[in-house]
Amino acid sequence: MFSPLPTFVPPRYWPRWRTVLPMLLLIALVLATAVKHFVFNAHRPKTPRPRSATEQDAKAAKRWLGSASATPDSLRQDFSELKIVEAWYETVVENDYFLVWFPAERTAPGHFLCFRFPIWSLGTFDFYLEGNEEAMAVREHGQEQLYWARRDGEPRTARAEAWYVVWDQLQYDYNLRVKQPLARVTFAPREPR
Repeated sequence: MFSPLPTFVPPRYWPRWRTVLPMLLLIALVLATAVKHFVFNAHRPKTPRPRSATEQDAKAAKRWLGSASATPDSLRQDFSELKIVEAWYETVVENDYFLVWFPAERTAPGHFLCFRFPIWSLGTFDFYLEGNEEAMAVREHGQEQLYWARRDGEPRTARAEAWYVVWDQLQYDYNLRVKQPLARVTFAPREPR
């Protein structure tokens, strides 16, 4: 006679094992779920970043909320003109889990103001919110850098924001970094055409 129970369990204890085994499996599942929940929360990034590298990516992923305009849309430095390629608003998406075990995405409050700017070999640019020391985060994407800042509310209620641009230049002669204010750029929601 075949039995799923181990052969070392005598037959007189089989009825007891039929009730104990499911209880042990249930306890193991509950403990594994609790551990997975705490590990996920411990490794969840504190500040989410935009998932899209371009405005087209945001539209394809259905995270695009609208376009933004930049005034001025280009910066001049050392006989070079550096143009802001595109600017847009994007929903804030965070990683989450459905019933702890199934990966999912959750829309968080607020939105991202994102824009792409070319990489320049003669230094970097930092964008600071005027009247505040909040700086835009940045990451490289190909030959461009993606800048973003998380804002509250919806883009259609967003007001124009002025960011001042600081050029961070590495002077090779003296091995010094020189930061100098360069311009003031205002971002605002672009009216639909």
